[in-house]
Amino acid sequence: MSLKKPDIPCKSCPLYGNGLGFVPASGKATSGCLVILEAAGKDEAAEGVPTVGKVGHQLWQQLKRVDIERDQFMIHNVLSCQPGPQN
Repeated sequence: MSLKKPDIPCKSCPLYGNGLGFVPASGKATSGCLVILEAAGKDEAAEGVPTVGKVGHQLWQQLKRVDIERDQFMIHNVLSCQPGPQN
């Protein structure tokens, strides 16, 4: 499920028309921490959720080994959309 990009302020962004999905921040932030990632990937753009692809899965698997759970954090990307193939 790809989420529709908001019109404001996204229309001024060069990624607005790429049709590759919008990924808003997610998580409960019970730890008071924000995890900031680079940009949404293919899987993230398709689902509208950060860190759900192969690399994100591996990240949370490794952090779980030291008792760090995904639900403890607010997760957001510097770019809320997946960059195009030329980026």
